[in-house]
Amino acid sequence: MVEFDLIGNPVTLTDSDARLLLTAAEAGSGMSIGSRDLATRLKPLVDPAAVTRRRLVFTRPESRALQRIIQTQLEPTNELQDLRATLVELFTAES
Repeated sequence: MVEFDLIGNPVTLTDSDARLLLTAAEAGSGMSIGSRDLATRLKPLVDPAAVTRRRLVFTRPESRALQRIIQTQLEPTNELQDLRATLVELFTAES
């Protein structure tokens, strides 16, 4: 399990969801600095040899980059529903 802290909102992901996000972030890493940074931060979480760091804290810009990756690189499926819902709630509330 991997825990994300999205501007004070905790979301727990399975290891396979974290790998899915890494793949999407790597695919979109040329689109923006935020996407590239996201891929860099996710990589240690999915490395089986690096089990020490299992929690990431995201700032608002990083959370937005995460939301963009999910919207542009992933199909809307049942995967990552908690993460998707938390991101929508965060950024809808500020609009």
